[in-house]
Amino acid sequence: MAGHIIHFAVAALGQPGAQTAGGRAGIGAGDADGDKAKFPAGGANFFPQRRVIHRGVLIVHSPDVTAVYHLPDEAATQRFGELLAPRLSAGLVVNLEGDLGAGKTTLVRALIRALGHSGPVKSPTYSLVEVYVVSSLYLYHFDFYRFESPEEFLDAGFGEYFNDSAICLVEWPERAAGCVPAPDIRLRLRHEGSGRVLETIVDSPEGKQCLEGLASAWDAGNYSAMPAPR
Repeated sequence: MAGHIIHFAVAALGQPGAQTAGGRAGIGAGDADGDKAKFPAGGANFFPQRRVIHRGVLIVHSPDVTAVYHLPDEAATQRFGELLAPRLSAGLVVNLEGDLGAGKTTLVRALIRALGHSGPVKSPTYSLVEVYVVSSLYLYHFDFYRFESPEEFLDAGFGEYFNDSAICLVEWPERAAGCVPAPDIRLRLRHEGSGRVLETIVDSPEGKQCLEGLASAWDAGNYSAMPAPR
């Protein structure tokens, strides 16, 4: 996808979302209108528009597993990221779940490159967040693996990043349980033989809209996507 992309170090950002696109517009040129971030700094209740996942408590509604994707190799994982990229819109939160080596960062790297980024896409394991700007739209790639307690999410001020003008891709969200806002989409990866299996789980109407047509596009590429078992 065409679009100018700038990669910033976290320390250079200032106020996240302060110059990003408003609403849930798609990725594209001309999105910036100077809207401010929707969430003020503060504690866990500064998320007025999002549920919060509480540790040890099930989400109140049953998750909608929309499809199961079989990824025979790394190229298939990358292809999934490439197909998902143009479907993302501002305001979405996408959680990536799975063990170490399941392919979470591989998928995100392919997604970001599919948006037009030609530079390196680093894992945020040590930086905690890597930030990209795609046609004036902020995209945040988080990795909370190194958190020793969920409160580190609040201490780092990451709540400001979760607003309707940005896309948040979150690895290891369970390490910030009770503090990180709930997702619109969950991508659950697991090992299966020499490949991977990926489940897509919808947690909001916006997430459902994002994934519409994805399975058909996947099948058109001669891969296998099956409806989730009921």
